[in-house]
Amino acid sequence: MSINFLVLLLIVAVLGGPLAAGDFTSGLTVFAFVIAVWVVALCLHEFGHAAVAHRGGDTTVRGKGYLTLDPVHYADPVTSIILPVAILAMGGIGFPGGAVYIRHDLLRSPAWRAGTSLAGPAMTGVAMLILAAPFALGLNGQVAPLFAQALALLVFLQATALILNLLPVPGLDGFGVIEPFLPASVQQAIAPARGVAFMVLFAVLMLVPGASRPLFQGAFALIGALGVSPDQVFGGLDAFKFWEA
Repeated sequence: MSINFLVLLLIVAVLGGPLAAGDFTSGLTVFAFVIAVWVVALCLHEFGHAAVAHRGGDTTVRGKGYLTLDPVHYADPVTSIILPVAILAMGGIGFPGGAVYIRHDLLRSPAWRAGTSLAGPAMTGVAMLILAAPFALGLNGQVAPLFAQALALLVFLQATALILNLLPVPGLDGFGVIEPFLPASVQQAIAPARGVAFMVLFAVLMLVPGASRPLFQGAFALIGALGVSPDQVFGGLDAFKFWEA
């Protein structure tokens, strides 16, 4: 485990502890806490990809630092922080940023390639369950309301990221799960569209009225089953957008 990841966890604790106790009450603190936890979840997502790829035959991921949980190796300032924050501020969607570069040609079989793609969303799901545990166990009432709202927002963001990542759209993990089993000619034909399809999807979600409704409905249904209410999510989003206060 890298020192950078440990520092990130320390930041989460330094912000989250006083928030939970009610000592921190500013939206700026909520903003910083949500971003820090988001990056932790991003590290877990990308580590999942790398760990399964390593088991599946791509030993190069160790040399690239992907098995250390170091955010420096996963996070690009634009795609992992700036763009997700901008999208969150505009539409409340958990943008799946970050990337690890897997040598798919070294993986032993199509099943390992599919498993490598699926491992990232699986870790996102784990992060969502961990963040939702206080709600599922009925403990959220024992912390400051602002902290509970920040947690609710984070659960919702993981839910949206999980749903988005599992969509069978080129460039997303959901497509990576089925791609290894497609004919080689189909894979080659689709390859140039990966980046384009990904950006078109997000443009539609952000710009087309009503396009994001199914995503939000699915995310709210998912977190509702974990005991998180929409009111708590909206409260967290309002606090996160401290510049509008």
